[in-house]
Order: sequence, then C-alpha cells, then structure tokens
Amino acid sequence: MRLKSDKEQPSPRIEQAAAPEVVIGGNHVGADLPAQIVIDKFTYHLPEYRQAKTYADLGVKLPTSTINNWIHAVAQKLYPLYESLGEQIRQSGYLQVDEVPRTITVALIPLVLRQKFAAFCDHHTLRS
Repeated sequence: MRLKSDKEQPSPRIEQAAAPEVVIGGNHVGADLPAQIVIDKFTYHLPEYRQAKTYADLGVKLPTSTINNWIHAVAQKLYPLYESLGEQIRQSGYLQVDEVPRTITVALIPLVLRQKFAAFCDHHTLRS
C-alpha cells in the first residue's frame, strides 16, 4: 500500500500487511480451505477423491493425500477442545443419553436379527 501523497516521491514508502497466521505447518494454506474441506467431508459426506475432482475442475490441483493430511491436521488442532469438552461432560451431574436404532441379535434366536433401541451411555460418567 502506498499513500496517494507519495505518488510523486522517487522512492515511496510501501507498507505490507502482516502474513496471516499459519494454521497447518509446512504450507501456505489459510484456515478457510481446510475448514471447508472438513465441512464438506463430515457435513455433506463428500469423500476426498470427489473434493479433489471438484478442486481440479476449478483449476486447483490438490492430491487426495494432501486433503487427507489436512483433515488429520485439523483434527489434531481440535483434539484439545474435544478433550476439554469431554472432561466437562464427565464432571457434570447430568448426562443426556441418545437412543439410536441398531440391529442387534436376539439371544434366544441367534439366527434372527431384530432392530432394537440401544441406549449408549458410559456408566462411569453418572453420579448419584
């Protein structure tokens, strides 16, 4: 950036903004691209090879191995948040349990599969 008043100066002073903070080490990618890749993978269920094809159609060559490495790097960055939230949940006096339909075998008739509701809950997290 240069000031309009410096236009006629023989050597105008040029100022440059600071580079954005590197989110994933070893490259120059900003935070928005890995975030979008993670959103596309886990929200919209787009596999990495489809994302690589989409970016290739836009003129950006991204190997699936790079996309996979970025997903793992984002997961490593978010792991302390995951641990912290898990610790808060385990220390709370209230735990909400989700009932999810799962196909489970019935003990009396081992060859028959029935859909039952199974409650998933860690009994160590409950306090009396």
